[in-house]
Amino acid sequence: MTSAKERLLKEKLASLYDSEILPLWSKPFGELLLSQLSLKPGDQILDVACGTGFPSTDIANSLPENARLIAVDNSSAMLDVAREKIGHLENVFFKTESGIPSLPFADDVYDVLVCNLGLNDFEFPHQALFEFTRVVKPKGTLLATLSMEGTFKEFYEIFEEVLEEHGHPKNLEKLRSHLKKSYPSQTDCQKWLDASLIEEPEIHKREFTLTFGNAKDFFLAPYVRYSFLEEWKRIAGHGKQLQDVFESLKNRIETLTQSKPFEVKVAAGLLKGSAPELPDFSDDVADYKSFPKPQPPSSELNAKSSMPFLQLSQESIDELEGQEFDGQLPPPSQWEEILGLSDLHDLKTIEESFKNQ
Repeated sequence: MTSAKERLLKEKLASLYDSEILPLWSKPFGELLLSQLSLKPGDQILDVACGTGFPSTDIANSLPENARLIAVDNSSAMLDVAREKIGHLENVFFKTESGIPSLPFADDVYDVLVCNLGLNDFEFPHQALFEFTRVVKPKGTLLATLSMEGTFKEFYEIFEEVLEEHGHPKNLEKLRSHLKKSYPSQTDCQKWLDASLIEEPEIHKREFTLTFGNAKDFFLAPYVRYSFLEEWKRIAGHGKQLQDVFESLKNRIETLTQSKPFEVKVAAGLLKGSAPELPDFSDDVADYKSFPKPQPPSSELNAKSSMPFLQLSQESIDELEGQEFDGQLPPPSQWEEILGLSDLHDLKTIEESFKNQ
């Protein structure tokens, strides 16, 4: 998508978000977040991917004494809507930033970080969580919502059946890959929290139901149309195959809605924890064996990674030291390819290294 088209889409989305998307989609997630939020006087609060201002509006209208809220989003159109609501309040500030691959803030700045449905914007959510811990003070609070495994299960079961009936195994594999990436399980989320070294991790879940009168209502609902439909089309295929698959999807849903509305469940999840108190590490990034403190990305190679150099066993470190990467340890996004292992590898080794510092 060109930058001009992307800008127009964001402007369109901002204009209808509060009326068409927020009440049915974002608000239940934000309410789950607010149910676990506790603020105190003087808190510095960061809202990442604040959108049009929920739950920032609720937070801003109940700020304790001397507390301050900074809200960031990659869409200036969305921020303009949020600014109209709470921009007049003291101690509320806005900044156009995506947070990808890193947030434009120093370490240990905020007491509380909230992120309502923003984790899905990050290619590697566990890296996003670690970046969140970087800007939050030790023992500070992190709250991030996301859609989890089971979301839209009723639709995806139909989608899978249609792809099987049409004999499209490659597209079926795309669908399963999409489900795994877009709707993590509780086990996946726990691994992210562990990899991010978040302390006192908690996972809260709440289910809600969306109801549609027919297939047209479902596919043209703004939160489906703007958030999911393009990916579903990519999964279905191209040309006549795309038309045939969606025609079958429509017919299957229409058959179901002859006797009752089409309902889909949404599994809302909240990841909660506190930023870790890490020991001071050497600033010498070349000394891998001392587990150095992470440095800001200094090359394109590291641009997509905000994870620290803390995820490797000694054997893996020795292997990676021999690689040519501008004198730096390769970013975690490349460890799996180089070593043939997960970037969650040897978490116990990392934890033991902290104890031995």
